[in-house]
Amino acid sequence: MQLVGYLAYRLGGWTGAAVATVAFLLPAFLLMLALSITYEQITVLLADAASPALRGLTAAVAGILVATIYRLAKSTITTVAGGAIALAACAVGIALKINPAWIVLTAGILGILTPQLFARKQSAGAKALFPSDQGKAR
Repeated sequence: MQLVGYLAYRLGGWTGAAVATVAFLLPAFLLMLALSITYEQITVLLADAASPALRGLTAAVAGILVATIYRLAKSTITTVAGGAIALAACAVGIALKINPAWIVLTAGILGILTPQLFARKQSAGAKALFPSDQGKAR
């Protein structure tokens, strides 16, 4: 979405960016709207008969979300402090039912104010174990 908006801005200014972004998002929005309306109608119509299948679908979606979070976290969280803060943010968000946008904003502010907590520090021993990482920029 960001790439579409940027390219459209470069080619057509703010108007082009707005039109391209809406054109990019509108089909997905309309499809999700139609699917959610259909889902509601099916659950009301089939009630007890569809309940086990829908519970299974909910479990599958939860599994996909957990797998995605794990894949993203594995490459993003590089320190113990970062991992602890991510787990704490998740726990607080679930327990207090905080909007995820506020959690992301708070994490961003923490990352700006205390970058040393999140910087990967490589010891001499780690450099010896992983010599190919020496030339890579992080």
